[in-house]
Amino acid sequence: MNYISQKITIAIVLSGLVGCSSVNEQDSRPYVGVGLVQSELQPRVIGGEADYEGRSQGAEVTVGVPLGKRVSLEATLADLGEVDFGQDRSLAYHSADVGLAVEVPLTKSLSVYGKAALGYLDTEAKGLAANDLYSLHRSVSAGVQASGDNWAARVGYSSWDEDAKGLTVSLLHRIGKNTRSQANAGVAMQPQYEPTVQQAQPVEMLPNAPSYLYFAPLSGALSIDENRQLLSWASSAKGSHVEITGFADSTTDGERAAMYADLRAQTVASALRSRFSNLTVSVKPSQVVPAGEPWSAQQLINRRVEIRWTN
Repeated sequence: MNYISQKITIAIVLSGLVGCSSVNEQDSRPYVGVGLVQSELQPRVIGGEADYEGRSQGAEVTVGVPLGKRVSLEATLADLGEVDFGQDRSLAYHSADVGLAVEVPLTKSLSVYGKAALGYLDTEAKGLAANDLYSLHRSVSAGVQASGDNWAARVGYSSWDEDAKGLTVSLLHRIGKNTRSQANAGVAMQPQYEPTVQQAQPVEMLPNAPSYLYFAPLSGALSIDENRQLLSWASSAKGSHVEITGFADSTTDGERAAMYADLRAQTVASALRSRFSNLTVSVKPSQVVPAGEPWSAQQLINRRVEIRWTN
């Protein structure tokens, strides 16, 4: 099989991808993008013809699906453009590949990335002593990525075997809403998640001892929104001592439900202790809610946590 070799000295790819997350956080959202490719190519001898030089412009479309915290599966369709040699002679280049992209974080917003892929290269010759050529090819990319919460910018170097090489610059975004949860309740100490003013859900109002409901996930970890709500409420509350109680529904396995109730209460207590050093926090034994209670049939009953100010 004959190969057409190209040398790309400049390749600029501008992509509008819907979604990319901060490099230090796991994000399962897929991304898709389109890009512009501007290339300077220098094909070698083709069917006895002399060497030619030319420039081309093209476009690409990329779809990516995260497979893990740092690894994504990416598929790319690219039109590398057409090199016009004059006198109705030209070469057009198209490629399609699928591979794995990996990110390695350096700082909160900076990482290095690499991609290895296998694909198909279509070389279309017009007016030259050569037929259309098709070949399997390997593509490799590496560079630096700067990331925000929903975007990323890449600068790197790409190579398609010996057929194409060049510099790439990309803009990325992810599809959909970010549903990541933090690994633990310690997110309350991270300054980027400042509490916002949100109304807590009251259960009853007693003299000098208001009681509140708070819901924590079954995993024992608080999400970003739950931390915001909890800290906003605690910042405006009065008193220096808090009692926290987890509740379980009697219609479920009592021992298992009580274990999860204790875990949720401890999670909320840890978040409060981490943020408010002058607050005395105590966790009371979990309680089982009788099935006859009006609200015992609610789906969130096994996530109920009561926070009570005692002074």
